[in-house]
Amino acid sequence: MKDRLAGIRYARQHLSALINDVKDGHEWVIAERGKPVARIVPIGDEQLSTYDRLLKMEAQGLASRPPAEELDVRFPIAGNGGILQQYLQEDRGD
Repeated sequence: MKDRLAGIRYARQHLSALINDVKDGHEWVIAERGKPVARIVPIGDEQLSTYDRLLKMEAQGLASRPPAEELDVRFPIAGNGGILQQYLQEDRGD
């Protein structure tokens, strides 16, 4: 995908539009006096939390939530020496 170029003044005046374009997967290069100085890029999935990745997959139609009556989650999560519970707590920032 070809980078899009914007001067600093344009980027400042149209930041919301640039961010919306980045959300759609485009990249923007910000230039000062014609010289590229910065790049605005979408955040890669590896930088998102597990919860945010699941929400993104759900929004794209790649995942769906089970009906509430099918959920049977008990805490703390057992198994594997408590490692699952540890991961859950780390993801939550506990």
